[in-house]
Amino acid sequence: MKRKNILKFVSLLGIGSFVMLAAASCTSATTPTPNPELKPTPKPEPKPEPMPNPPSGGMNGGDTNPSNGQGMNNAAQQLTAAKTALTTLINGETANLALYEDYAKIKNELTAAYETAKAVSAETGATLNEVNEAKSSLDATIKKAASAKNDFDSKNQSLITAYNALKATVNMETQTLEPLSADKYSGIRNSLTSLYDAAKAIIKKTLDPIDGAALVVGNVIMANSNITTATDSAKLSKEKENADMFGDGFVKQALNSQHLTADTTVTQGDTQAVPQQQPGNYSFVGYSVDVTSGSNGMMLPNWNFAQRKIRLNSNGGRTTPVTEAEKNSTPLTDVSWIYSLTSGGAKKYTFSFDYYGPSMSYLYFPYKLVKTGDSEKVGLQYTLNGNKNPVVITFGSGENDSGPAPTVADINVAKVKLSNLTLGINTIEFSVPEDKVAPMIGNMYLTSNPENQNKVYDAIFGNISSSTADSTTVTVDLLIRLQSCS
Repeated sequence: MKRKNILKFVSLLGIGSFVMLAAASCTSATTPTPNPELKPTPKPEPKPEPMPNPPSGGMNGGDTNPSNGQGMNNAAQQLTAAKTALTTLINGETANLALYEDYAKIKNELTAAYETAKAVSAETGATLNEVNEAKSSLDATIKKAASAKNDFDSKNQSLITAYNALKATVNMETQTLEPLSADKYSGIRNSLTSLYDAAKAIIKKTLDPIDGAALVVGNVIMANSNITTATDSAKLSKEKENADMFGDGFVKQALNSQHLTADTTVTQGDTQAVPQQQPGNYSFVGYSVDVTSGSNGMMLPNWNFAQRKIRLNSNGGRTTPVTEAEKNSTPLTDVSWIYSLTSGGAKKYTFSFDYYGPSMSYLYFPYKLVKTGDSEKVGLQYTLNGNKNPVVITFGSGENDSGPAPTVADINVAKVKLSNLTLGINTIEFSVPEDKVAPMIGNMYLTSNPENQNKVYDAIFGNISSSTADSTTVTVDLLIRLQSCS
């Protein structure tokens, strides 16, 4: 009865309600342990054996499929090896190019090949094929360059010999020019420098020029000969001595009547016409008064040239000239003046001098007025080395004037700056501008250093200085000093 009531109650509530009611009546949920269900043990599924580690070499076998890790590693190794070989070839660039310094065309092609190879080597994404091609191309160009050089050398032995001799000469440039560093040697130094520059221009073209005509053996030999001739020790020593004379002192050019072309001449010998000179019994050559007219107003002879003559005092108070021509005024005195140098193309005085100093030098000469009436029309000009445009010599108080305005009573000294002198013989020609009258002019003095001016003045006026620790003594050479006395 009791069992029936329980079943009836369960049926009314339902199984779900009963479960819920049971859960609500408990303070904590418990998980019942079900009885294990007995099932048959299943058979395990077959599994592949574990993959072994990748083999380290071909002896162990392995998968050769390029899509797997083994294939990728092998390709990387090949690329690395190819790049290493290319880099090794590129690293020889400097030493290899040095072999072709004198072969511009070969060197140019080889340089381009190196640049192409270096571009491939630097490309991170370069393929194995690209690297191998770059190496092969560079290697072929290197071999081609060596072959081209050997072929050129075998066909141009005389040119190579001359070229190497020229290079050896040019290599001595610094050693040759160092002793010529002083300003007084600048003319020699500049001349040699121009020869070296011409030689270096030939060497710069190289034996095998990229553009332009190939070198001519004769031109190479001549360039070398020009330098070796100019730097000959004996020749160079002589030129330096000349430069020393002009740089440390001065060179005197005494006037010579043979160098004067004038409108008043006399016949000497059978054919030679020389400028009219003063009478033989005149021993003075300079004046402090107007000498173009005598006391009676008569005009004196038109003398072109005068030189001081030394005469001996004989019995009776008369003087006689020294009879031996080679002793007459030489070396006692060479004071000379050009009196008359009138305007016109044929009237001129010309002299030449050997010179190895700087391109600029200074010419000094004494001058004075012949007569007071000429003071407003004084003019003098010169040309250097045949230049067609004469340079006018001006006198006055201006900064660019060569000296004070000439007077009859005074002897002044002109200073003329000579530009563009050449090494060797230089020629100066004095003339007079149209409608002008030249002053009297005396001996010429040349120096390359304006600081030698006092030495020039002493020579012109016969001053001889001697110095000691306590004093300086000046003596006067009267044969020179009296040139301005009548």
